[in-house]
Amino acid sequence: MKILTLYLLMLCISFSNVGAQAFIQQDINYEIGCTDAIHVDGDNMYAALGDNTFQVFENNQWSEPIKLSDESESTADITTDDEGVIWCVSDSGLFSYDNGTIEHFTTSNSDLPTNDLKAVHSADGVLWIVADINNVIKKTR
Repeated sequence: MKILTLYLLMLCISFSNVGAQAFIQQDINYEIGCTDAIHVDGDNMYAALGDNTFQVFENNQWSEPIKLSDESESTADITTDDEGVIWCVSDSGLFSYDNGTIEHFTTSNSDLPTNDLKAVHSADGVLWIVADINNVIKKTR
């Protein structure tokens, strides 16, 4: 009787694990190309793509790719700030995208390094940028 009870208990655990595995399975696949990073903000998603472009997912639809610059090979990271400006870092610097206008922040116009930027995050009006493996830069608007 103890063996039967133990067997039934193990069987129940096995079935519950199968249910848990089914719960975490992927249910949507967004095919947009070589994606380096994503940022999710409410119902919108922003994807930094490998060819120095990004795309925006709004109203269940992807925008056409938006090219940041011809100078760069890849886009490393993407975020949005509190005002809805999209920020991207790449191997040629920091870029902002605001209502169709792209601005490239360089050493000459912002004192920011223009190469080897790895990540960007926005919090409370401040951009935090990972510049290389040793430096984090705080940029206020």
